[in-house]
Amino acid sequence: MGHDLLYYPDILIGNLRGLGIVNTLEFIVLIGALINICDLVSTQGSLPHLKVACMLETAKLITISLIISSDQQILQAISSKNDLVITVYFAMSCMTALAFLRHTGKFRLASLLCSALLLTVYAATCKSYGLICMAPFAILGVLKLRRFKIGLPLQSSKGAARNTTFILYLLSAALIIFSRVYCSFSKTAYSNLPEYQSSLGNLINRYGDPFSYAKAAVLNGFRFLFTLAVYPYSTWLKPHATTPDDYWLDQSPIVQLLTSNHFAIADGYAFNLSRFRAEEFSLTSPLVQLTALLAMMTLAYCVFFQKSKNQYYSSLRSVLDLQGVGLILISSVASSLLFSLLLPITTGM
Repeated sequence: MGHDLLYYPDILIGNLRGLGIVNTLEFIVLIGALINICDLVSTQGSLPHLKVACMLETAKLITISLIISSDQQILQAISSKNDLVITVYFAMSCMTALAFLRHTGKFRLASLLCSALLLTVYAATCKSYGLICMAPFAILGVLKLRRFKIGLPLQSSKGAARNTTFILYLLSAALIIFSRVYCSFSKTAYSNLPEYQSSLGNLINRYGDPFSYAKAAVLNGFRFLFTLAVYPYSTWLKPHATTPDDYWLDQSPIVQLLTSNHFAIADGYAFNLSRFRAEEFSLTSPLVQLTALLAMMTLAYCVFFQKSKNQYYSSLRSVLDLQGVGLILISSVASSLLFSLLLPITTGM
């Protein structure tokens, strides 16, 4: 709802032609955040070597190419759906956490909490699973707990910094108030509507024991990975298809295994292979899968077959901030598990 409010001014004056421009701008912001993340995971240094600088620019080029080749991100960017904004805010959360990680001196705990609160609460007002934006800040807290200073940042801030911090506090407080008021209002006004009862916010799994939550996270994680591995090949029809659903990749027994009596699946949906290239069902592109495969093969070769492993690790440390890379990887895995734990995944029709 917090994101849908952005469309209301256009709807009130009868303009329905430009509703996709909000997500298009979010797509541009997402690319900018990813480019900044590339800068933040490189080693610190005012004058990097030419080879390191070329590697950094190549990484940015690959990042832009991969995000532009992603079916789902492009289709979300030209639609009025509000799923893309969570990806944008998760990338911004990673970028903010990396900025705190690279800060050489001590910083006040309140500054970090204020930033985390603003990003997470806004994401949660757009989608229930926006809570995943808290993951990078939680990992940052584990990595840099010793560098926190207790106290309000306003005590030592001056000028523009003090005004910015004050605005962040006001925005965070306003968003918390808005989310509380809206949740109370929606439950009172819309609780009887079928659309409200079937929304994802009300499909959060509620089990009686923690083992069921763990099972939901693992099972949904496998469902996602399997769908990610076979898309977009699951949309290919056979050369001489006799029916509209005569796909080259038929339903395999693993689909039935992962269905598991419809456990942790939203009512009305069944786990299936993605059969459409649409905003709701698309994932990545073959270019993304090829890049990931080459990266894993290269890493495995360097780790297991190179004789001078120490030289390889030292060269990595000279180019990359391994703590920053670890923060992104752990945050991505943790947020995926949290998403799989809380929400039933609907990966196909």
